[in-house]
Amino acid sequence: MHDDFLEEGIRFRGKTIPEIQQELPKAPGGSEPLPEGLFWLLVTGEIPTYEQVSELSKDWAARAAIPEFVEEILDRCPPTLHPMSQFSLAVTAVRHALYSLRLFYLLIWT
Repeated sequence: MHDDFLEEGIRFRGKTIPEIQQELPKAPGGSEPLPEGLFWLLVTGEIPTYEQVSELSKDWAARAAIPEFVEEILDRCPPTLHPMSQFSLAVTAVRHALYSLRLFYLLIWT
């Protein structure tokens, strides 16, 4: 039994990587699963349809805009700053802005 586990490798939601490669939706003409399909599987435990993956992709694209002030912060970073440090700065800035916005609404509506 232990040797079988070593032979098959990692499982995601009970499925092996080859099973996932076979079952998840692919882009038209593509040979590998779309990343949104793997995300769907990991979050829900279900194999998504191509339509579900397409809608998720559209939803992510609609949320992809970076606020201008975050772009300005990143533009001021030295070119040698590690990308993960830049990512951390961006997340912290957005989080602060969201917290400030929530606080503003609390003050207005209470």
